[in-house]
Parts: sequence; C-alpha cells; structure tokens
Amino acid sequence: MPNRKLINQVFTWLAVEAGADGGIVDPLQINIDTINGIDTESDTFKLTKSLLLGEDEFGMEYITAMREAAR
Repeated sequence: MPNRKLINQVFTWLAVEAGADGGIVDPLQINIDTINGIDTESDTFKLTKSLLLGEDEFGMEYITAMREAAR
C-alpha cells in the first residue's frame, strides 16, 4: 500500500482512541507528538481510517487518492 507511514500513524491513532496505552513501534515514525498532531479532519486521514476500518473495499479509494496525489 502506498504511504505506509501514514497507515501506521492512523492505525496507532485508532489504537490509542480504542484505549491502547502501549505498543511496539518505530519511535522515529510513531510518537505522542505525531499522534496528537494528526489532522483528523483531513481527507487523507479520513481515507486512511476508512481503509483500516474495512469501509473502503479492497482499498481502492485510498489507492486512487494516493496515486492522484503523487501526480
């Protein structure tokens, strides 16, 4: 999947929102400042969250958006 770093950050944000208080993560990519700084109103966050929650079947909306952004 494209932009794996974003997927990891949103996954961690979802885990923290669900009550997780620890995990094995890369501290250079995932830290409290990163998680608190995520813009939950951005389109990329919403697309990534939808992907992770299984609302975006096969991740096609996410992949298409990432391809468009790369152009």
